[in-house]
Amino acid sequence: LIGQFGVGFYSSFLVADKVRVQTKSKDDDTQWVWESAIGSVSYTVSEDAAEEKFERGTKITLFLKDDCKEYNDHMKIRDL
Repeated sequence: LIGQFGVGFYSSFLVADKVRVQTKSKDDDTQWVWESAIGSVSYTVSEDAAEEKFERGTKITLFLKDDCKEYNDHMKIRDL
């Protein structure tokens, strides 16, 4: 993963068990989703079946580890 997405993206697994990236280009009618879980040696990319559709842009969802739920508090993030 490091070579493909960079150290910043890879570091999301320090606090998350699973990462989902939903993305849509303004030039493509299809919205895509990328998912990977900690400990996995692979990832999936597929057409996004979610009801939430974007005109364009990207949404990154981190599924926080149980011992990292404190990072769900915006004040904790601000104070880092």
